[in-house]
Amino acid sequence: MLNKLLYVFYFLFYLNLGYSNIIYDKSEITVSEIEFNQYLVLYENYYNLIPNKNKAIKDIVLIKRTINFLEKNNKDFIVQLDNNLLKEFGNSIFEITIKRDFLRFIKIRNEFISDYFQNQFNLYDLKFIFSSLDELKLPISSNNCILVDSVVDLKNDEYFIQNFYENISKKNKDYIVIIENKIFNVCLNSIQLKKIENYILQYIDKKIDKNFDQFVYSK
Repeated sequence: MLNKLLYVFYFLFYLNLGYSNIIYDKSEITVSEIEFNQYLVLYENYYNLIPNKNKAIKDIVLIKRTINFLEKNNKDFIVQLDNNLLKEFGNSIFEITIKRDFLRFIKIRNEFISDYFQNQFNLYDLKFIFSSLDELKLPISSNNCILVDSVVDLKNDEYFIQNFYENISKKNKDYIVIIENKIFNVCLNSIQLKKIENYILQYIDKKIDKNFDQFVYSK
C-alpha cells in the first residue's frame, strides 16, 4: 500500500512539473521549455544566430500551426515531405518532434524561396535590397584582386548592381564596377558573398509570406 502511495505522489509530482514547464498554451498549441531549448539549438545551428525568446516562441507556434494544418488537410504532401527527409537524414530525424517539424517547415519555405528566386526575382528587387542597407563597402582592384586599390560603398552603384544581377543569372563571379571611367574588379570573398546572399534570402522570405499562407491554409 505504501509503495502504491509513493508511486502516486511520484507520478503527480512529475506530472505537475511537466505542466509547469509549458511556456506557451493558446489555441490548442502548447510549447514546452524542452521544445523551446531544442529549438534554440536548431536555429543557432541552421542560421548561426540565436533568436530572442519572443521570436523563438513565435517561430515554434507558426511551425506547429503549419504542420498541424497540413497534416489534417494535405496529408499526401506531408508524406512526400517525410519521405524526402528520410532519404536525406535517415530515421533519426523523426526521434525529436521539434527537429522533424523544424526541417519540414524549412523545406516547405525553401520551395517557395527557390521558386521566387528562379522565376520572379529581378533587378529592381536587388536594387531595393542594396538601397535598404546602411552601406555596402567592398574592396576594389585594378589588377584582378591581387592588390586592393580602395574600399568603396557600392550600395547605390547602378553598374555594380546590374553586374551583380547578371552574375546571379549566369552563375558567374566576375564582379566589376566602373569608377571615373575606369574598370575595377570587386573583390568579394566568401564571407561577403554569404552576407549578400543572406540579405537576398531575408528579402525573398518576406516577399513569399502571402503565397506561403495561401498554400498552408488552403485545402
